[in-house]
Amino acid sequence: MSIEFLRNHARVLSEFAAATTERAKLDPDDFWLQIAAKNQQQAASDAMQALAAACAQEAGKIDKQDVLVEVDKLD
Repeated sequence: MSIEFLRNHARVLSEFAAATTERAKLDPDDFWLQIAAKNQQQAASDAMQALAAACAQEAGKIDKQDVLVEVDKLD
């Protein structure tokens, strides 16, 4: 995946997670909304980690195999 794609993907997931988290704060008794907020936060975090790994790989800081292991966890 390209760094630009990962950057945009992480940004969009972070925006969705922030919006859902705000909604969840307004309705703390909605169990499913709380779970959705946590899941979206985790997805955004995973995307940010994939982006960081891709940037580090491009900069030559880590081995390609290390990145492939991390990105495979997203599937």
